[in-house]
Amino acid sequence: MVLLDLPFPGRLLALVVVLSALATLDRWRYGPAARRGREYLALAACGALGAAFGLAADQVTSRLSPAYFVWGKGLDEGPGFARAVVELSLQAGLVAGLVLGGVLLLANQPGPGRPALALPALVGLARWPALLAAALAPPSAAVLGTWDPLGLVADFDGLGLTPLERAWVARVWGAHVGIYLGAVVGTVAACLAVRARRRGPLGPAVPADLAGPAPGSAG
Repeated sequence: MVLLDLPFPGRLLALVVVLSALATLDRWRYGPAARRGREYLALAACGALGAAFGLAADQVTSRLSPAYFVWGKGLDEGPGFARAVVELSLQAGLVAGLVLGGVLLLANQPGPGRPALALPALVGLARWPALLAAALAPPSAAVLGTWDPLGLVADFDGLGLTPLERAWVARVWGAHVGIYLGAVVGTVAACLAVRARRRGPLGPAVPADLAGPAPGSAG
């Protein structure tokens, strides 16, 4: 519980320390065949991609509808609003990217007759959730912003917003729904691509006996 009480940078630092220790232990046990260090670098790359995407998306949507972030995300609309948006988007995007990287690494674990994709190729597949999220955001904003199935515009009637501001709240909410949906679908598609490429010659792969022992295996 003490760890959960730390601010986000403290929790991130704790994660880095733990993963560094695990990578060092793996290197000590398996030498050049160790995989954890390389896998954690791939995980960090996915986290960075997620953070960059989250920052870019929220920089656009926070300008289209600051009210969505004030009333929907609980941010203060005062002088520190822009910085709060940056911090929120980087944290959310980083966590999403780390989750994506972890899922891809699990899908890529080598086994007998199932070679693992080379890690650069694996990280390359992380672009799929980002691309699908970006592709689904505009149509989702248009459809949900007009349809407003949850009645968000009505819920904002008592907050002193203009009709235009209320409409943009619904559109930005719709855009974020599209981003989340695209990220989920893209993650599933990327995992399926990992499985398909491990069965055929569609991408570079590392045979299981050259990829090193799987994390947690007996050495």
